Amino acid sequence: EELDYVEFAHAVVKLVQDIPYQYIISNKCTSDYSDYPCFGNQRYGITTPVEFLYTLRGDCDSRTVLLYTILSQYNYDPVILISKEYRHSMLALDIPATGEYLKIKGKKYYFWETTSTGWEPGIIPPGMDNKEYWNIALKHEL
Repeated sequence: EELDYVEFAHAVVKLVQDIPYQYIISNKCTSDYSDYPCFGNQRYGITTPVEFLYTLRGDCDSRTVLLYTILSQYNYDPVILISKEYRHSMLALDIPATGEYLKIKGKKYYFWETTSTGWEPGIIPPGMDNKEYWNIALKHEL
């Protein structure tokens, strides 16, 4: 109750960013996934928000779905962005920020990386900055 609208969004995203990254894939884990721990044979290659919170296993799409679910319940207007080219998912949120954003129905939705600590809204990871490669996978309608 002591956090304002923007501070609360930051607190929720940082909570998820602090959870160590782990690949979630629908097949068996192979040496292709050696840079982070891998959790294989997961249906559809994603964990649900409840599974993610219970196991603390999640990759980019598991994290964005969890954040989408939480933030939607607190009257935010989150967007899940996906990129086939970058094989990545990111959150986008229409809070006051600076940096990179997509304009959707006249509102600025700032990119927000969720897979590791320290990412602020509006900063896109290096090598993933071509906005033409990012598409809306899910948008909350207030």
